[in-house]
Amino acid sequence: MIAIVPTIRAPHFESVQHFVDNRDGWQLSLRQTWDPAALRRDTKPVLIVPGYGMNSFIFGYHPGGNSFEAALVRAGLEVWLVDLRAQGDSRSTGGGDDYGLEDLALTDLEAAVGAALERTKTASTKVSVIGASLGATIMFAHAALSPSPRVGNLVSIGGPVRWVKIHPLLKLAFASPTLVGLIRLKGTRKLAELTLPHVLRHTPWLLSIYINPEHVDVAHVKEIVKTVEDPNRSINRQIARWINDRDLVLRART
Repeated sequence: MIAIVPTIRAPHFESVQHFVDNRDGWQLSLRQTWDPAALRRDTKPVLIVPGYGMNSFIFGYHPGGNSFEAALVRAGLEVWLVDLRAQGDSRSTGGGDDYGLEDLALTDLEAAVGAALERTKTASTKVSVIGASLGATIMFAHAALSPSPRVGNLVSIGGPVRWVKIHPLLKLAFASPTLVGLIRLKGTRKLAELTLPHVLRHTPWLLSIYINPEHVDVAHVKEIVKTVEDPNRSINRQIARWINDRDLVLRART
């Protein structure tokens, strides 16, 4: 089932929000945006997959210029921003928090790709996928493990595949798969809103593990943190094992 909600993006852009049943207890949110005057219908729709502990908001936001989404749309591409389960506007219809990277790659991303191709304004039968951080890992896992991936191009933005050089803070945080798998984290967005301005001003090096602090505008922190989501303890456990083992193994494949 796909529910459609018209939304407003930028002048001359058209945008529709879709809610897609992933058949695993979640309605996934996908936002389709295109410029009718500029759309190149011979291109593939572009599906953007956010990273861990975030949603797709940040790809459609810029404090003073074109967002990433807008830049692609202005270039004539149809862009789809997806929120996987427990991200952004996606909502549970009975699904819980016990899921892994396989579920995101083979259930959620499969549903998202199918919905995009069903609703695309282009003539393509495949999508181009841009994965950010862990979103790129999910993208690679989908391409490698899906029985029939409908993916034509893969673009990784800082996507981890094998852990070689591990940041000391990250290594410490994920030292024990058992421990991180027991901890439920709530209120991460509010915590980020309260602490991020102080960290940016006084100890920006703490953020180097994930973002470039020189590119974060303190004046717009309340907007920026809208992309923050609570981490999932099951995924945390899986990431800890992955870091310890160096290679990610899904369904007995590296």
